[in-house]
Amino acid sequence: MTTAISGLALTLPAERLRADDLGKVIVGGAILCAVTGCLKGRSQGGNQHRTTRRAGDPTVRADQQALNYFGYDAGGADGVTGKQTRAAISRYQGYMGYPVTGQLDTYQRQTLVGAYNWAQSGGNATYPGIQGQELLRAYASHSRGGNYCQETGRCMGGGYPAQNNYGGAPGYPGGNGLPPQTGYGANGTMPNAAPAYPQPVAPQGAAQLPTQVMTTGGALAGFELPDSSGNRSIADHCQTVKMVSSANGGAVRSPAAIVNPTQALDEQFCSASTYAVSSTESMLSGAQVTDDQLTQNCGKVVDFMAAETDALGTRPAADLTAAAQQKTRQASPDGNTQGLVQTGEVCLGYGYRTDDSEVVLAASMLLVGAGARPYAELLGHHLRDGLGVQADADRARGWYDTAFSALDDGATPVFLPSQSAQRVAIMRAALTGGAPAPELTGASTAGAASAPAALPSFNIGN
Repeated sequence: MTTAISGLALTLPAERLRADDLGKVIVGGAILCAVTGCLKGRSQGGNQHRTTRRAGDPTVRADQQALNYFGYDAGGADGVTGKQTRAAISRYQGYMGYPVTGQLDTYQRQTLVGAYNWAQSGGNATYPGIQGQELLRAYASHSRGGNYCQETGRCMGGGYPAQNNYGGAPGYPGGNGLPPQTGYGANGTMPNAAPAYPQPVAPQGAAQLPTQVMTTGGALAGFELPDSSGNRSIADHCQTVKMVSSANGGAVRSPAAIVNPTQALDEQFCSASTYAVSSTESMLSGAQVTDDQLTQNCGKVVDFMAAETDALGTRPAADLTAAAQQKTRQASPDGNTQGLVQTGEVCLGYGYRTDDSEVVLAASMLLVGAGARPYAELLGHHLRDGLGVQADADRARGWYDTAFSALDDGATPVFLPSQSAQRVAIMRAALTGGAPAPELTGASTAGAASAPAALPSFNIGN
């Protein structure tokens, strides 16, 4: 791997990049330099990191304590991330619906350690009967102002009616909201002597969420998504989407199955973001890239595309696509945009893994400008949901059309390629209210022919 790309390695400049420098740095090694370990001072920093690991990292130790508390066996809390700790993190991520990477990002760690501290301080007392891993979901609901008992009916006593009857399936409430295996009768019938539990109360000083909400509606009334604010967590949003999908019996698989268009579009968005994370992790697997290096390099992409991403709420998709294309041509005057595409893909997955909408929007805009038009789908999702940008469904449609037109013209799918036709059909139908949508054509196809014939890679295998 080092032999294949070390010739492209450059030392990152300390000063802010100009547009004409970015192409040289990115194509020449802004990300690749991180992959080959050629950043100045890397060797010394690596030695310091190994020393820290031997001494035990207090952050890792806290992670291990929390994982062990919730039943994910991370081994001894020694502050060293090993195979057992990574496996425990992966199980935690899978349970919570996060991308399974074996590495905690900031949001995932805050949820894990926050839930542990909350439980240790007695916060879980307001959720009688909820314990172990399920406390993580109760805490996630609690932290966004919800009430897990009322949402699921799974708490013992407290007068919480079951909102969904799962027919007494193991681990789910019976007709009165009580799990059958708790000893209150084979059919979940509570005896007269059943103990009473206090009504959950919100802690004093708890932050109040906006009262205006956007409900999923359709097949599962009662679940709510926070109102668009531009500062919402992507991970939290997708966790809620996955909970609703699970309660609905699974994600929508065809246009005819759409009951709630918003939920159908959100399912496609979350699957695309998860795929982007997996793609980045695969590209950088074994490359010894640190998050600090990725943060530094992807920050330069944010600076480079700032003018275009700042205008997402004021300018139409066609105008911004043209502006981004012109900027990438200036950065790569020889017309070879492969390095820009590779950089955009790495930063895209990293942005989703770290729950950073600013990085995601900049990387998506860079990819669209470099000719990979199918990535415009993500800009549509973010505009529609208000993730990192003020929600604007009308402007979002222009970005969806840009992506669909590129795919119609033969561009290579970039998300779940084997399911691309199905995904596009679902999104088109959802955007028109659930009915099958006509084929979309128009000016948004301009430049689609320049999309790369295949997904680029770092050639790490070589």
